[in-house]
Amino acid sequence: MDVVRPGDPDGRPVMADDEPSADEVGDDGAAGGAPPLDLSPRTGPDDGGAGAPGRAGGRRGWAWIAVLVALVAGIGFIISRGLTDATQYYKTADEAVAQRAELAGRTFRLEGTVLPGTPRPTPAGVTFTVANNGTQVTVEHAGDPPQLFQPCIPVVVEGRWVSTAADAPFASTAIIVAHDENYEEQNSERIQQAKAEGAASPECAKQEAVAQR
Repeated sequence: MDVVRPGDPDGRPVMADDEPSADEVGDDGAAGGAPPLDLSPRTGPDDGGAGAPGRAGGRRGWAWIAVLVALVAGIGFIISRGLTDATQYYKTADEAVAQRAELAGRTFRLEGTVLPGTPRPTPAGVTFTVANNGTQVTVEHAGDPPQLFQPCIPVVVEGRWVSTAADAPFASTAIIVAHDENYEEQNSERIQQAKAEGAASPECAKQEAVAQR
C-alpha cells in the first residue's frame, strides 16, 4: 500500500512503497525477482592442477617401494648364491688341487682324511693336512676344531684357496666331522674312498688296530 509522508518542500504528499509482501519475497529471503543464492560447493579452475602433485607423490611412493623390493631381492640373491656356492661345490683333495685355478677366490668344501701327525695348534686355530687319492692339502683353520676332530678320519673343510700357487694352503672357516644322512646317502662312494685313504696310512692302520682290540 502507499504511505503519505509529510515534509515535502512543495507540500505535496510523498508516496512510499510499503515493505514487500511475503509473496514478493523468495524462499531464500531475497526481495523481488532476484535470483536465489547458489550455495553449492564450487571447484575453481586450479582444482585439477592441485590434484596433480598428489598423483605425482603417489607415483614417487610406488617408485621407492619398487626400488626397496629390488634391493631386498638382490641381497637375498647374493646371500643364497653364496650359500649355494658353499654347499654345492664339494671337492675331494685331489679334485680341488686339479681345479685350483678355476676355484680361486671361490668358497667351496674340500674333503679328505686327516693325516696323523699333522694337526698342530696355531695362534689362529689349527693347521693339519688332509689327503685323498694320493693328493695332500695343507689346511689352515681359523678357530677351534670340533670335539670329534682327530687324525685318520674323513673331514670336510669349508673355505677357499689362499692363492693359486702350487703350495698354497686352504684357508678354512668350518670343519665338518659328522655328516647328515642326506650327505652320506648322496656321497657314500666319496666317504668310502676317504676312509680307504686313511686306512692306507700305516699310522692310521695302527691306530685302527688298537681301537679294535
